[in-house]
Amino acid sequence: RPTVWQDYQAGKTNSLGISSETPMVWTTNDPNDASYHPLNIYGPNYWLLDVLVRCETLAEENGYLILKGKVQKGTVSQLESGFEHESQCSGSYGATYSLPFPMTDRHFVVCGKINVMEFGSGICQIDNF
Repeated sequence: RPTVWQDYQAGKTNSLGISSETPMVWTTNDPNDASYHPLNIYGPNYWLLDVLVRCETLAEENGYLILKGKVQKGTVSQLESGFEHESQCSGSYGATYSLPFPMTDRHFVVCGKINVMEFGSGICQIDNF
């Protein structure tokens, strides 16, 4: 099976240029650790997905994306399921922005913001940069 990077290089991406399976990087908020990332102000075990998206191209979607998590360990994979997304998120931006419609088993993320979510949970936080 081709890797995500090979999919991207071969043009097998969605309309935003994101492969159907986009990898994340493990981060920590510990500046002495090799996996430190300055955007991680949340704790030692957070995965980061940094995507370059032209937010204006999401005008029809009111500036949001919908994501679903998948964990792959060797040949075994697990998709997120069994949760309802909260109708409003916490955070410096999330408290002012309500989910435009009910959503199950997926994460609602706002373009141009720091979106924090938990695998298999509808809890969310949206912060300004």
